[in-house]
Amino acid sequence: MVTFFLGCLYLTNSLFLAALFQHHLKILGFLFNPVNRKFLLSLELPYIVLCFLALLEQGHWFVMLLLSLHLFNSAILLFAPRNFYKATHDIKEESAPFFLNVMILTLAIAGALCIYVSFL
Repeated sequence: MVTFFLGCLYLTNSLFLAALFQHHLKILGFLFNPVNRKFLLSLELPYIVLCFLALLEQGHWFVMLLLSLHLFNSAILLFAPRNFYKATHDIKEESAPFFLNVMILTLAIAGALCIYVSFL
């Protein structure tokens, strides 16, 4: 059940980002601003908790991969924020739509696969 809810959360986040992108809101500028580091960490926390609970519920390799990626991202953001923001600063204004489309696609795939895993 937790894995299904996690998949729904990924899909909802994907749709939310797609709606923001469609309305030409610059969400990447807000998310990748060093001032908003605590906000970005607070966005990661529910995913970490739900991935951990889903892993306890159903020890699938895909959920373990998602948990590892969220923990890695949070660790980089906590312990090496310069590296994190240097990498995000390299995303130019021209490549921001491509990066946002990749984020939307990745979240949608993760959500669909979580829902699939929940039915296994």
